[in-house]
Amino acid sequence: AHTTRASSVPAPALEAVRAEGGFLGWVDRMLSN
Repeated sequence: AHTTRASSVPAPALEAVRAEGGFLGWVDRMLSN
């Protein structure tokens, strides 16, 4: 959460990412889309 990419993401989105398993889960979603 200390990356420039994470800082550009809204807080609600960050919470959703954490619920999905953290940054790796977010990346996995991006790749899935």
